[in-house]
Amino acid sequence: MDGVASAHTCDAIHRLPYVWEKYVKVPFFFQLDLPRTFEGGAPNYFKNEVFRFKEALEQFLGSEIPEEKLVDSIRIYNETRSILKRIYELRKKDNPPISGSDAVKIVKAAMTLERETLNELLDKLYDELLGGSIGLKEGPRILVTGSIMADGDNKVMELIEHLGGLIVADDLCTGSRYFWDLVDETKDPIDAISERYLHKVPCSRMKSVKRRLDYVLDLIDEFRVDGVVYHTLKFC
Repeated sequence: MDGVASAHTCDAIHRLPYVWEKYVKVPFFFQLDLPRTFEGGAPNYFKNEVFRFKEALEQFLGSEIPEEKLVDSIRIYNETRSILKRIYELRKKDNPPISGSDAVKIVKAAMTLERETLNELLDKLYDELLGGSIGLKEGPRILVTGSIMADGDNKVMELIEHLGGLIVADDLCTGSRYFWDLVDETKDPIDAISERYLHKVPCSRMKSVKRRLDYVLDLIDEFRVDGVVYHTLKFC
């Protein structure tokens, strides 16, 4: 590993990279400060943070990151987001072609796989899922909300499904909130990237309970949800 980049999300994560910096000697280290609000000077502050991150990367890499590269990267990542959203929307059907636990596994894979290869795989998967139901049993339509679903926590979703629940939607950092909002491809790339990541569907760390609630209520309506399971990560 050549470097560590992290964001100040919560106090635990804020301090973890500094422990790494002290005990795991790497050539590059960067901590991105993320505001907790959307109003006032927050947008301009976060834009400057994103620009500062870009400059630090350029200095470490020894080369500039040209605007056209950022524009191309935004396009590729937006393609990923769009395909994932289309896959999720297939779960609005009476007989969804994919389980909720499998959908979250796909999102986690999307966080790490090389982007162009990922988009090809997601396209193929979407075409296959259009073929129809995979025989999921009908049951109460469930939405799972919370923060992250670590690998072990995925058993919670599998337990719900094992007991007869049909998970048709989620409101998770490791689920729909990862891809639901696109980056505006018509704007300056730094402006667009900073706006998207600051104004995306908020997680628990952000001071915007109403926006989060409105998003969940919209999902409940669109996916015809019968019940909600709120997953709370201990000590988070």
